[in-house]
Amino acid sequence: MAQFDEHAPQYKCCCGCCHVRVSLLKTRRENIIFQIGGLIIAVLMVVVSIINLIVAAAQHHSVVYPVIGTAVSVTVSVLLLVGILKEIPRLMLPAIVIMVCAQFVKQNTSVRSLESSC
Repeated sequence: MAQFDEHAPQYKCCCGCCHVRVSLLKTRRENIIFQIGGLIIAVLMVVVSIINLIVAAAQHHSVVYPVIGTAVSVTVSVLLLVGILKEIPRLMLPAIVIMVCAQFVKQNTSVRSLESSC
């Protein structure tokens, strides 16, 4: 019976640069960093939507749209948190869609303001 050789070439990865165990430890560390980043984004989404709700109420505007926005933001943030903690990628999709849509709205708004100033 042959002995197990931990340093055999078959257990090397990244073109033989490092051992599989080292690579997995680095990947796990990066995964934890990404999870913390996702948690921060989710918390910031909730905080910003609550601030928007408070500002709308203070300015005596209609509070219906900020309430809907806050509900959507909290729901998406909870889905993002659960998706990160349980590692379910599909639950992260609503947050990605909302962020992409927000970028499109932001870009269209800035383009319209530039066109109206000309």
